[in-house]
Amino acid sequence: MLDRVTKTYGKGDTPAINRVSLHIEPNEFVILVGTSGAGKSTLLRCINQLERPDSGSIIIDGTDILKPGTNIN
Repeated sequence: MLDRVTKTYGKGDTPAINRVSLHIEPNEFVILVGTSGAGKSTLLRCINQLERPDSGSIIIDGTDILKPGTNIN
């Protein structure tokens, strides 16, 4: 589950993703579709922890993976 995830690059003028909330059920298949620059890759990079969002929470199996010291395998 994503709750109000925001990620901004540069000076912080325009967020790449802004307060995105999303709930994906177990075994659910999801496709992200949008125009170039819409934030699809940024969202995925935040979910797989290649990028750290500026705010919000990402909860996987009941664990907020953005909390310091959290390690999911």
